[in-house]
Parts: sequence; C-alpha cells; structure tokens
Amino acid sequence: MEFEAPTLTALQESFDVAAPRRPLYLAPMQLKIRAIKWLPFFAMLWAITLLTREPTDLRLGQRVYVDDGTCPQGQAKEVVGARLTPSGLERTRKCVPRNTIKQ
Repeated sequence: MEFEAPTLTALQESFDVAAPRRPLYLAPMQLKIRAIKWLPFFAMLWAITLLTREPTDLRLGQRVYVDDGTCPQGQAKEVVGARLTPSGLERTRKCVPRNTIKQ
C-alpha cells in the first residue's frame, strides 16, 4: 500500500501552513513500538524483590523476602509483620525455598 501525501487546501495555502507530515511509522508498527515501551514496566511488576537486609519499617501483615546469607543456599528469609504488641510489631522469620516465592 503506497502512501499518498494529502494536497494543500486553500486555507493552508492562504496562511502558509505546511502540509501534514507523513508518519514516521505506519499504524501496525506504532502499536508494536508502544507495546515494547511498556515491557520494562511489566517486567518490574513481575520481578521478585529480594532485599539484602530486613527493613526497619514493616507493617502488620506485610511480607518481605531477605537474602542476607542467614538461610541455606537456594532459600530466602521470609519476614512477616505478624502481630502488634505493646512494644511494637512482632516479626516472624523463616527460611523458604526461592521457587515458592510469589509476588
């Protein structure tokens, strides 16, 4: 399919307005480019975040995974804000296999 540039209208000629520019990419290619632009964003959403140390501010019910070397190889430490106590938030820690970590 050949692209034909539109002709100038009388209004464009009277105001010396340039003709519309030809798009750099055709419509199917533009959609592919737009989809590719979003890939890093979606990859970041699906990525599992492993911290190198436990966070100081943990909320009730929040679950984080820490790889600080305290668990055997192939496992990560799961830290959960378990319950509120008068002295603050109590945390539970356990080693879980990395292949069971879901986000």
